Amino acid sequence: MPNIIEQTISFEIESCLTQSKNLLLAPFKARSALKPLRIVRFP
Repeated sequence: MPNIIEQTISFEIESCLTQSKNLLLAPFKARSALKPLRIVRFP
């Protein structure tokens, strides 16, 4: 039982870390995704 609990805790920590990383990278990803649209709109 303790092994399963440890695995669950580590998995939750990993998912939290990946979520925070995605939140930190989201603005840069959105900016890079909007770059082509900007070029098309304002040539």
